[in-house]
Amino acid sequence: MAELNEEQEEAASFLEGICAVIAVPGSGKTRTMMERIGKLVKDHGIAPESVLGLTFTRNAAEEMRSRLIPVLGDQASRVMLSTLHSFCYWVLKSEGRVFEILSGKDQLIFMRNILKQLRIKNVSLGMALGEISLAKNNLITVDEFRDLYEGDKIGSRISDIYETYDLQKTKKMLLDFDDLLFEVYKLFSSHPAIKDIAVLYRANFQSRTIEEVFSRLKIPYHIENGVGFYRRSEVKVLLDYLRLIVNPDSEQGDEALMTVINVPNRYVSRQFSSDLEEFAQKRGIHLYDALKSMPIDVPYLRKFMKEFKKLLDPLIEDSQNQNPADLISLLRGALDYDRWISDEDIPSPDDVKIQNIDQLQLSASRYKDIQSFLEYTDSFEQETSNDKEGTALMTVHKSKGLEFPVVFVIGLLEGICPSKKGDIEEERRIAFVACSRAMKHLYLSYSLNYLGVPAKKSIFIDEAMGTK
Repeated sequence: MAELNEEQEEAASFLEGICAVIAVPGSGKTRTMMERIGKLVKDHGIAPESVLGLTFTRNAAEEMRSRLIPVLGDQASRVMLSTLHSFCYWVLKSEGRVFEILSGKDQLIFMRNILKQLRIKNVSLGMALGEISLAKNNLITVDEFRDLYEGDKIGSRISDIYETYDLQKTKKMLLDFDDLLFEVYKLFSSHPAIKDIAVLYRANFQSRTIEEVFSRLKIPYHIENGVGFYRRSEVKVLLDYLRLIVNPDSEQGDEALMTVINVPNRYVSRQFSSDLEEFAQKRGIHLYDALKSMPIDVPYLRKFMKEFKKLLDPLIEDSQNQNPADLISLLRGALDYDRWISDEDIPSPDDVKIQNIDQLQLSASRYKDIQSFLEYTDSFEQETSNDKEGTALMTVHKSKGLEFPVVFVIGLLEGICPSKKGDIEEERRIAFVACSRAMKHLYLSYSLNYLGVPAKKSIFIDEAMGTK
C-alpha cells in the first residue's frame, strides 16, 4: 500500500481537538480516516471499542470496514463503523427507547391520512414531508417552526401538519429517519438531570402503584430507560379493546380497532387495513361499522373477522353494564391472551407481562364502569410522568452503574425479591446492587399484603438490618 502524502499524513496524525478534512472526491479521504483510526489504536493505546466512524450510506460503511482490515487486522471488527441513522437507532435502543421505524410507503400513507384528517388540500404530500424533514435537519421544533412562519398561510398549515404528525407518531411509538438524528442530538446535547431520589423495584409490574400515587399527587417522575405502566404494549392492547368496546363509533374507537384487530394474530395485512379505512371513509362511517358491512373475499380473513365480531358485538351492546375488571378477565380468556403475550403453552404467573396485566386487572377492580377506568388511565399526564428532573423509577437491573443521594427499594417480599425461581445467591446479589445505589439515605420497604393475600417480608431486610 502506498504511503500517505504529506497532507494525508498530517490529517491522520492529528490527535487533540477537532479536525476537518476538506478534499475532492477520490483524494483518499476514506483511507486517511482509516489510517487515523489505526494510529489512535496502535500508537496511542485507544481501545478499538472507543472509536466511532460514521458515514451516510451502507456502502460507504462497508467500504470503511474493508479499508480498515489491512490497517488493524482482527481488531478492525471491534471498531464501530456505521451509517448515521444506524448509529442513532442503536443509541436510542441502548437507552431503552421503545419505537418502530416509519419509512417508505408506510410513511407516505401515514402522512396522507394526516392530511385527510386535517382536511388540508393546498399542501402536497411531498411538500409536507420535505418541509418537516428540512426543519428537523435544522433542529427546528414544531413551536419554532410555527413562530418562523407566523402570518404565512401555507407555513401555518404545515405547522399544523408537523404538530399532528409528531403527536400521531408519539402515540403509535414511531420514529422516522429524521427523528433518529433529532432525538440523539437532544440526548447528547442535554445536560444530565440531577436526580435526588430513585425508587427501585425488582420487576416492572411493581411500578404501577408508585406511578398512580405520584400522578395523583402531581409528583414529577420518569421511568428510567423504560415505558410507563399504562403504555406497556400488553397493557395498552387490553385498554384499546376496552376503548373499542365502550365507544366503537368514535375516532378513539377507530384508533383502538386498528391496534387490536391483529392481536392476537389474525393475519390481517396492511392492505386489508388500508381497504377498511378507505371503505369507511367513502361511506362516512367508523371502522367497526365498516368491518361489519365490508365484503371480505379472502376466506381465512372472513373467518377471523367473523369470530372477531362475534366476540365484540355482545360486549359492545352491553358495555354500559360491564365491570372493567371482569371484562379484562373475559378478554384474557376469550383471546387466550396470556398464552399469546408470554409465548408459552402454559403461561407462568411469574412472567413479567402476565404480572403486568394482573396489575391492570387489579387497578380496574376499583372502578364500576369502563369509561371511568379509561379516563383514569388516560389521566397520566405526559408532563408529570416523563419529567427527567423528577424522581427516577426503575428496575434494579436498570440502576446498575447509577447512584442517587436517596434510594427507596420497594416490594421486598418473599417471592419477589428473592423471586420464587431465582438462585438465592443471585437474588442476594441483586438486592445488594439495589442497596448500593444509595449515596446518603437508603429506605427498604415491603407491604403487608400482595394481590389481596398476606405477604411475607423478604429475608434480605433482616440480613441488611443485621437481625438475621
